Amino acid sequence: MNITEYNITNNDVDLVYWLWLTNLDGIGGAKIRYLLDTFDNIINIYRSTATDLHILHYLNETDIVSLLNKDTSFAERTILQCQRQNIKILHYEDKIYPQKLLDIEDFPHIIYFRGQEESLNHRPAIAIIGSREFSSYGSAMAKKFSSELARIGMVIVSGMARGIDSIAHQSAIQVNGSTIAVLGCGIDVIYPPENKELQEQIENSGGVISEYPPGQTPMRENFPRRNRIISGMSDGVLVVECKKRSGTSITVEHALRQGVDVHTLPTNIGNKYGEGNLQLLKNGAMLVTDTLDIISEYMSDKCEILKHIILSESQIDENQINIQFDSQKTHNKKDMTNKIDNLPEKEQQVYNVIYSSDYNVGTSINHIIENIDFPISEINTILTLLQIKNLIIELPGKHYKIS
Repeated sequence: MNITEYNITNNDVDLVYWLWLTNLDGIGGAKIRYLLDTFDNIINIYRSTATDLHILHYLNETDIVSLLNKDTSFAERTILQCQRQNIKILHYEDKIYPQKLLDIEDFPHIIYFRGQEESLNHRPAIAIIGSREFSSYGSAMAKKFSSELARIGMVIVSGMARGIDSIAHQSAIQVNGSTIAVLGCGIDVIYPPENKELQEQIENSGGVISEYPPGQTPMRENFPRRNRIISGMSDGVLVVECKKRSGTSITVEHALRQGVDVHTLPTNIGNKYGEGNLQLLKNGAMLVTDTLDIISEYMSDKCEILKHIILSESQIDENQINIQFDSQKTHNKKDMTNKIDNLPEKEQQVYNVIYSSDYNVGTSINHIIENIDFPISEINTILTLLQIKNLIIELPGKHYKIS
């Protein structure tokens, strides 16, 4: 290895070996783990000889030929290419490597990332997925759930494919939320090509991740494999709308193997775009009808995180934002009245402005801002909380009415 030829620093030497290993033909995650158990570290793996390798029962002749190829020029070029394109190469022991991924059996030892580091850890994440072909209902639900969950502080994870994936990313971005796209190609290869602007927006609001190096084209076999990262990075998976056989079902299978919760929206019988949802319900997936169902599922270990996020991004004090999510929706008048009467003062003020408007047309966000002397970020947070409590409904055009 001629490090000086490629101007690779000493700090990058281990990374060169890791890129060499993870790009060898036939050497996947399981064999890498076996090799680490045998040789203790990446440098010893690189220095292994034919004699060392032939006694290992988990390697075949093709594997041994790959491991005896000590050419690291591709790895060195990749490091320089990533430096030029502002792509971070994350090793699985790096602090900013997504910690949830370490819980899956076949986690990638190296990932490529471009975006905001804080989006990778510390926040609850939900994968919102569905088919490339979808109905108007599927589009509306993807927008609703992605925007509402992003507003409350959850990171929206998806695959930036055409259809539901792209809608989920766009909806999170529109409410200044955080979203992560997991790609089946190199980060510098825009796929689908029409998503060039969307990818730039995702990188600014969250980030893009791939286990494939820059320049890797979108090969068909890459996408089912990348789906394990979508589910592995997430606390839960929400299926918006999918056909019986689609990439969505592959993500669901990964989630089930990983022990990640699978949620699905209901759909009409006869909706060809939602046949997969009905099958998931038959198989025991959790039925979801609003964002409250998602948040309450994670309340025991996520509520404090959500409260912290809201408090840090608004001027609402902690007493006012003591979020109590019911796991059961209540629709009778008495319960609804109790909810309204027990609202914190600021939430009550915003609710009263909406309540006084015409029920059929609701009131605009601009009207609320004009009548409430709170910062806009605080008003947006309160509107989200009122929606989660099923007290108001968001209409097209950023209008709101009481439920």
